[in-house]
Amino acid sequence: MGLGSFDIFSGKKRCLITVIKMSFLDKAKKKEGAEANLKILQTERAKLDAQFQSEVNLLETKTDPLAEDFTKTSITLVKANISVRLVTLVWTVI
Repeated sequence: MGLGSFDIFSGKKRCLITVIKMSFLDKAKKKEGAEANLKILQTERAKLDAQFQSEVNLLETKTDPLAEDFTKTSITLVKANISVRLVTLVWTVI
């Protein structure tokens, strides 16, 4: 049992070390992938923010009341077809 069992345990130890190393490498790869994905999403967000701001600026210039062109129109009053049905008097006491 001496030397043969030692080989089995050392083999398990090597296998465990290999699994641990692979786990660390896998975590490092995932972290690198996540960082790259984060950078892509940040640039996409910056582009969308810029697009949103340009659309807001465009809408602000379109709806600026000081930039509106108003024309004067005269309306004449016509006193036709008027019938009074009810007259009321309202007052308040101070």
